Amino acid sequence: MLFMTTWTLRDTGAEGVERIAEGKRILEAFGRWSVPDNERMIAFVARADGTGGCAISETDDVTALADGAAKFGVWYDWESTPVMDLADAKTVEFMINTSTFHD
Repeated sequence: MLFMTTWTLRDTGAEGVERIAEGKRILEAFGRWSVPDNERMIAFVARADGTGGCAISETDDVTALADGAAKFGVWYDWESTPVMDLADAKTVEFMINTSTFHD
């Protein structure tokens, strides 16, 4: 199953030097993290403004999704949502058959 996971930086109240140190801790934690074996990463991008990012991944094990949230949830608001590939024929058929715009 495909998932879109988004994360946005939490306001922890840190400022100045403390905020810089917090950013370094985030980068160090990220440097030690790797995608769980039971998850395939399709896209993994950061927001250009530095306040978060988005990933598209595939897994049948929800614990794979929980891994990132558990490790980075102290710094980021984290959300994983099941998604459908619009280029997939099954998705298109589903959308046509459930649309309120058909006869």
